[in-house]
Amino acid sequence: MKKYFENRGSIVINSFIISTILLLITISTLTLFLNDFYIVKANENSLKAYYLGEAAVNIVIFKINDDLNKLILEYLKKLKTYKTNYIQKNKEEYIPPSFELDLQTYLSSQIPLLNDTKKNPFSYMQDHKYTVHIKHNYINHTIDILSTGIYNGAKKSIHVHLLLPRVKNNGVDAYNLPKIKILPLTIENYYQTLGQ
Repeated sequence: MKKYFENRGSIVINSFIISTILLLITISTLTLFLNDFYIVKANENSLKAYYLGEAAVNIVIFKINDDLNKLILEYLKKLKTYKTNYIQKNKEEYIPPSFELDLQTYLSSQIPLLNDTKKNPFSYMQDHKYTVHIKHNYINHTIDILSTGIYNGAKKSIHVHLLLPRVKNNGVDAYNLPKIKILPLTIENYYQTLGQ
């Protein structure tokens, strides 16, 4: 009988220890699950932010390329008219129109208009936006585009370095006048960055 009274509290203590261990295992499992859930959600948000930035870059590159193609066609028409007039009038000095001047006019007037911020441009459920910052360097014949996509707190930036169209000599034509070739807009670098 004496032994029974000595072990009477041990069931309560053992039950408390087992309950505490089960509670710790449950809390640890729940914490791991929630952390994994937040990591997956953050990765999903980050991916959507990246695609927002990439969409903005594609929109801007398409607009610049389209504008430059129109500019090149206009320049080639002007050059053709000038050459026709030069041949017909037999001028002494051949001074064709300058493509660089047309390009510089385009860059200074149109590129600043492409800097943009759009809030909620797509049908995502969360708030989102993208920003585009464009700088051009006429001396190096380059355009730098920095696009940032933001989705539900996640932020991703993309940097693109474009080479502007360049005029190259391509021999002489049948009238002994210089022929030219205009190299198109070229994507030199395209990469994800931390911003700035």
